Amino acid sequence: EQVNAIMERRYELRYFAPPELALQLRDFIQEYMELDESCVGKPDYRYPFYTIYLDSDDWKVNWRTIRRDQDCWKLRLRYYDNHPNSPVLFEVKHQMTDVVEEYQGGLRREALDSVLAGHLPHPGQLSSKAPQQFVAAERFVRSMLELNARPRLRIFCQREAYVSYNDRCRLTLDSRIGVSELSGDLLATHMDDPLIYVDQGVILELRFPERFPDWFREFVRVSNLSQSFPSNHGHRTFACAG
Repeated sequence: EQVNAIMERRYELRYFAPPELALQLRDFIQEYMELDESCVGKPDYRYPFYTIYLDSDDWKVNWRTIRRDQDCWKLRLRYYDNHPNSPVLFEVKHQMTDVVEEYQGGLRREALDSVLAGHLPHPGQLSSKAPQQFVAAERFVRSMLELNARPRLRIFCQREAYVSYNDRCRLTLDSRIGVSELSGDLLATHMDDPLIYVDQGVILELRFPERFPDWFREFVRVSNLSQSFPSNHGHRTFACAG
């Protein structure tokens, strides 16, 4: 996924597709979208995807999501492997109902501890020299300090992604989802004793800039897709997906 995107405004809709719909879904999507380049050549067209969610000690961010507040924020870090030269994405996601604003940038791994301590990275520690990268970093650090947030949870999944032919829409299918508390290496690529593990079905997320695509609306109607995430997996439920 791209690490140089700075600020994006879009709509997001998320659904849970049970196992019996997963293969039908893939066949249907390919009529309207093409496989994202990140998936080309990967086993089963999926790549591993790790997200670290930051929150306050009283889970202020998470409770806003659970209550379905109209104005929600998420602070997170994302990475794809344990290679020391791979950047870590930092994101500030501001969600107002279904409309999302997202500030994003890429950070060199050696700067991560300093940023999490509340210090702004210098330009050489960012994955791009574009001035907007520093703006996104400043927003991330400021939001983290205002919330007194720290890394709390790690989510792992296998992601299959598609993009529309005009690059206006993006659709992701997340499977084999695990949620764990953090211990040891912050950027670990393994999960021990996850709090939640879902290995059946997929979480489908559609991102679009303006108008809900008619073809997807029809598929949701015919397939009776649910926007509810199953809550009977694991020991606890967290509102961190997406």
